[in-house]
Amino acid sequence: MSWCGAMGIMQLMPLTAKEMGVSNPFDPEENIQGGIKYDRVVYNYFKKIPLQIERRKFMFAGYNAGMGNISRAINLSKSYVWDEVKDYLPLVTGKHAQETINYVAKIHKVKGGLQ
Repeated sequence: MSWCGAMGIMQLMPLTAKEMGVSNPFDPEENIQGGIKYDRVVYNYFKKIPLQIERRKFMFAGYNAGMGNISRAINLSKSYVWDEVKDYLPLVTGKHAQETINYVAKIHKVKGGLQ
């Protein structure tokens, strides 16, 4: 379990796990299925972002920091470009912003730009 209460391989928060139908968040298969289902929820939440590569960055940011927090950063920045929005994230999530910024950068690098 993480410092904020996230559980299992996909680090699902208790309410998210419940909403995704995960009854045992420490069962690897169930946790991964719930995490993938939640990925789709977050991806669809950011459907207004036209470029797929940017939308994926926001999906990962939303998974990490919460969709509402990322939406607030979007509103402050008035942009749908992650490299612009991330500069506003500290105004929303404070000291935890860097964790999300690093998370998105790491996934982007591992996935070869999320093409």
